Amino acid sequence: MRDLENTIRSLQGRLNFNPMSSDINRRLAHCLILQGKPDQAGRYLYLEYKTLQVEFQSVYLFEKSLGFDPVHIARHILPKNYFAVSRANHNKKLILWGLIRRIQDRYHLTPRFLQGIERHLQKSGIHVRP
Repeated sequence: MRDLENTIRSLQGRLNFNPMSSDINRRLAHCLILQGKPDQAGRYLYLEYKTLQVEFQSVYLFEKSLGFDPVHIARHILPKNYFAVSRANHNKKLILWGLIRRIQDRYHLTPRFLQGIERHLQKSGIHVRP
């Protein structure tokens, strides 16, 4: 159990330097699932391509823990340094676009903390607004 905690801490430290790394996010999520924290794992799997049932369940529990509010979800999944979004692959950008779209549909605006990301997505060819 101690090795698992050390692995989680190590992976969290690596995420500080590369927050959009699919490999690190997936490894960290699976360690958290093994530790019995699937809702926390969902945070790291949210932008990933999910293939396993446990991954879908983790993302669902994560969304449920935040009341299914897309603004709260965005605040939890986005890295502190937004420039890292530019390193995200196309799939992650599409998922972000969908999340921003859900926020716009629900609140009829784009929150200030997402405006820079929205501009970046538009410049990269993903249009958030129709």
